[in-house]
Amino acid sequence: MNKKFKKYIPILFLLVLTLACGSVQVGVVTPTSDDTQGEDVNVNDPAATVTGGGQNSGDFSSLWVEYWDPKYNYGVALPSHWIVNPTATDSVDGGYMNARSYTNEYRTAYSVKGNWIGGEPPVGAVSMDFVAFEGVLPEQSVEIAINNYLGGDQSVILSVEQITVGRHIAYKVTEANINDPSDTYHTLVFRIKPEIMLLVVAYPQDRIDSADVQAILGSISFSKSEPIIKPVIAPFPPLVIGDIPVLPTNTPLPAGACDPGYLGTPEEVQDVIKYNLEIGNYYPFSYMMGNPFVIGYWQGEGVILPREEALNQLKSNYLPLPENVISTSDPALFPSFGGVKFEDMWDPEVDVVAALYSKGWGADGLGEAMLAIARCSQNGNDSYFWYGVMIAGMGFK
Repeated sequence: MNKKFKKYIPILFLLVLTLACGSVQVGVVTPTSDDTQGEDVNVNDPAATVTGGGQNSGDFSSLWVEYWDPKYNYGVALPSHWIVNPTATDSVDGGYMNARSYTNEYRTAYSVKGNWIGGEPPVGAVSMDFVAFEGVLPEQSVEIAINNYLGGDQSVILSVEQITVGRHIAYKVTEANINDPSDTYHTLVFRIKPEIMLLVVAYPQDRIDSADVQAILGSISFSKSEPIIKPVIAPFPPLVIGDIPVLPTNTPLPAGACDPGYLGTPEEVQDVIKYNLEIGNYYPFSYMMGNPFVIGYWQGEGVILPREEALNQLKSNYLPLPENVISTSDPALFPSFGGVKFEDMWDPEVDVVAALYSKGWGADGLGEAMLAIARCSQNGNDSYFWYGVMIAGMGFK
């Protein structure tokens, strides 16, 4: 594999998971400082220059803004709420820009260890990398240059297809994992100057066909003498923590089945529940809760409900306000329960392996809860989920 491209493997395949550099919200038409990365700039900041568009009937161009790359001088239109990591002007032999439809906080709320909960990003979540490579021989054909920069010891090029994207010629490159030919992915390649190629990748791959990504690609300009074409369509609205609806699922899972949303360790379940209680985001619970789910009442009867109904009950009556909640996974701080181990208080056929103790529940904040985390074993693999909760309206006494 070309040594220059090796430097950007982490960019193309890991940047979407964790953006080490900072980001700016779109609204900076041309970042001019080397220090732009690492700053958060809001669209409404007076220091951010936005080229607006008229919003006539059916014209939503005002919801898009222009991004001009500070190093390579290409431009694209992006939805005004997108987040951008601009190209560093001091990069050597190349550089990259990342644009995405979600904030770091949104990604954290709906992922565990960099992986989207449930394995698929929410609708509207998309990230795009624009990676530039310098040093292409001007007399070299694009096809030869692509073979020099892509493929190698990790992937193999299956095809290079010339296509038209907006006003420009592009090359759609299909590659496959060298160890798994069925694992294919696509890259768009533009030759923006005789000696510079621009690679564009969308994550997840199938969202390259989404309306927003297609509008972005159609807007691209390679010179300020060529205006960016602002889309007139309305972009997908901003992604907000807590706005994703609970997935409908009223059918209890068969015994022994493990939901795809279940996590790999009890600690992951504890951490995700604790974090999302603290920010008031309940969407991940729709994946992590067992189906059915058990709600028990301290010194009283309990109920077994389908997951969706149980989550609605918790949200309506019991879950704590973010400013009230305090949670711990330290057994030394758990209520004593008269010397009975909490994990042993549940159906013996359920493998409850860990717990979370939480205070501040209920509208008055006086309630407490013990959350049971259970193991699900299937096909020799273990995963973990939120099996049930025991609620004490006035605390465990």
